[in-house]
Amino acid sequence: MRVTVTKSNEKATEAIKGWVDAYNSLIDTFNTLTKYKEVDPGAETQDKDNGALIGDSVVRTIQTGIRAQFANGGSTGAFKTLNEIGISSDGTTGKLKIDDTKLKKALDENTASVRELLVGDG
Repeated sequence: MRVTVTKSNEKATEAIKGWVDAYNSLIDTFNTLTKYKEVDPGAETQDKDNGALIGDSVVRTIQTGIRAQFANGGSTGAFKTLNEIGISSDGTTGKLKIDDTKLKKALDENTASVRELLVGDG
């Protein structure tokens, strides 16, 4: 009898993609709540399509704080930033995108460091 054990990172990849999708959904929500549609000069009311929290500095502070977490290299493992494992931010939309090849390589070569970057070492 022969037993073959192989490593599969499919579940980790699915979880990471789910996390990126959730983050991007949060960005969409922020954008909806803070969107601004210009109105004609002299109009008495703002456009009804404007977001409910337009101009709310708390929302922008939250967004800035979340984005800052991605820029800070807090991990002590081999990977210090999300970009190193294939997760980058679109400069225009602020949404995250995944380089599947880079993520697969990072998971295949150093799963523990990917885990440490994403969830910490505790």
